[in-house]
Amino acid sequence: MSGLESPTHQPPIWLRAIVQLVLISALLRVTISSVAPALPVIQQALGLDAAAAALTSTLPLLCFGLFAFAAPALLRRFDIELTVTLLVVLLLAGAAIRFSPTWWGLFGGTVVIGIGAAIGNAVVPVAIREFYPRRANRYLGLFSAGLSVGASLGAGATMPLIGAGFAWQVAINVWIVLNLLGLVWWLIGWRIAHAEERTAEALRPDDAPDSLGIRQVARRGEVWLICAHMGAQSALFFALMTWVPSWLQAQGQDASASGLVLSVFSLASLPGAILGARVIETRFWRGVLVVFTVIIVGALALLCFNGLPGATWLVWAGALVAGACQGALLTISLTFITGYRETRAIPAVSALANGVGFLVAAVLPFGLGWAAGRLGALEPVIWSVVALPVVVVALTFALKLRAQRPASGASMAV
Repeated sequence: MSGLESPTHQPPIWLRAIVQLVLISALLRVTISSVAPALPVIQQALGLDAAAAALTSTLPLLCFGLFAFAAPALLRRFDIELTVTLLVVLLLAGAAIRFSPTWWGLFGGTVVIGIGAAIGNAVVPVAIREFYPRRANRYLGLFSAGLSVGASLGAGATMPLIGAGFAWQVAINVWIVLNLLGLVWWLIGWRIAHAEERTAEALRPDDAPDSLGIRQVARRGEVWLICAHMGAQSALFFALMTWVPSWLQAQGQDASASGLVLSVFSLASLPGAILGARVIETRFWRGVLVVFTVIIVGALALLCFNGLPGATWLVWAGALVAGACQGALLTISLTFITGYRETRAIPAVSALANGVGFLVAAVLPFGLGWAAGRLGALEPVIWSVVALPVVVVALTFALKLRAQRPASGASMAV
């Protein structure tokens, strides 16, 4: 056993589990994010009205919320490796169904992809925690970065492909090749990577093989704090993605510029995602969080409310800084999930947090739209989004303080 801990026995980099899991994290977003840019083309081709078109963005979020709850049962029935295989197969099957240039192909495939991604959102962090218990926080940043890269690739490549002459169903599903590669890569490599790397990073001695269910962890107050944290930071991200382009256009930005601002915001999340855990790992985390709050609220205010003539560069600066901070918030949410002190509860905590979080994220943009309609103005809605990081950071404080209590009085450690 000890011989496996030697670096000479580590599998090659291309077979290591973390490399495969980061690729899979990109697959969880790339096929979903590819639809929105092509929506006008799809509407015209299939004769969809606005309500039906809106389902293409609402359905995945609803699937993320509803089907995340299935993750603990799948992990009990199978193991992590087979569950990851299943979710990649679902992503592959959904993309294949969407090659049909029909409304049922589009929506049916989107639901199947949404189910696979929902399982992945809950299971991949658990896999990282099991394979790399001592390096989980660092690698969760890579997982978050993979989500951002996947979203950016999917959104950025669709219209160029359509412009090059590809049919819309090919443009949004070309990533099926990457899904197939991910499946083959996972099947070839996971046994080697998992067997040696898990041995080298043995789980804590008090870990138990039997996992807890969602009903059992749902009785714990700190679990609902984690759910609230995941819900608030997810709602912040999707509310910004939904409303910032409309708000920028209302202030005089053209449609292409507002879309580019959103792309910058999304790509800027990469460094924040990778370094996010360090925000709460530092010895002076209280002061760091206060400064972090001021920075993200200020950046969002610049992004959304800059009205200085000739100073549009402030909008881009706001997008860069706010994107980096948003990426950090996602990683922080994930560290609270995988840092849960009782390891056998982590699958259920992950499922509950992802389920609740994405359901909140699916509902909030709709609720903000309803509020804007009732008020007859977008300003109060945008201000509420700008202030939302204060809620997320307050929840971070509460969770971090609970994690620092003695083990007898808490169930978390971050």
